[in-house]
Amino acid sequence: MQRHLAGMGTSYSDMVAEVRLDTACYLLLESNERISDIALRLGYAGTSSFSRVFMRLTRMQPVIYRRQRTVQGNDKSRLVKEPHTGNPQKPSRLARNGKTSSQPSGSNVVRPRQGKKPF
Repeated sequence: MQRHLAGMGTSYSDMVAEVRLDTACYLLLESNERISDIALRLGYAGTSSFSRVFMRLTRMQPVIYRRQRTVQGNDKSRLVKEPHTGNPQKPSRLARNGKTSSQPSGSNVVRPRQGKKPF
């Protein structure tokens, strides 16, 4: 499996980091769950380790991420007559060699730092 993943330019730990980040972003935006509960749900030892990793990957604290995205969502819903549907914006997907997936143009989503192992 490791060889096949390496052939695709990724690794198991990269995939785990990506799923954790995606899930964290979703839970921060779509639930009122406490950050400490989100951290434990994702398998972190505690809030501080979750916050450190989230900060390293997004350059933003989880609580700030939640507040900014909530405010942005409220501002957009005021401007648009129809209800907001679609996926909330989240930091780009992680990949080996510092590559990131494409994002919508004009997006102010923070990209993960390059050159560091995610976990």
